[in-house]
Amino acid sequence: MKMKKLLTGCLTLIMVLSMFTPCFAAKKVTLTTDQYWNNSDALTAKEVAFNGNTSKNNPRDVWFIAEYKNSTGWHYNTKKKIAAGKQCPTLNSDVLSRRKWRLQLNPYGTDTTGCIAHGKIWIVTE
Repeated sequence: MKMKKLLTGCLTLIMVLSMFTPCFAAKKVTLTTDQYWNNSDALTAKEVAFNGNTSKNNPRDVWFIAEYKNSTGWHYNTKKKIAAGKQCPTLNSDVLSRRKWRLQLNPYGTDTTGCIAHGKIWIVTE
């Protein structure tokens, strides 16, 4: 009888914790001065949110871009250009079905480097 109660308690705990997993799923990304762009690791969801900040010493703005992946590759969904030393506000991005998502940090311009930025993307709706 004790074993049954212990097993029931463990299964209940696992179920409760699994309900909160999306709250803790977040991917961080950092852009360094020698990078043309940098992508976070991917996460899978229907809707994501992202935010971040840029260094005040950046020579140019940085794009914060939420990208999703489908059968033809990665595609822009929501993007925001952030000036040096500014915060990227929390923005949401969604599609009709679950997809892989990532956050790309990309200095403004063609083949540009020299910027530092930090971003985070997380699941809103799984």
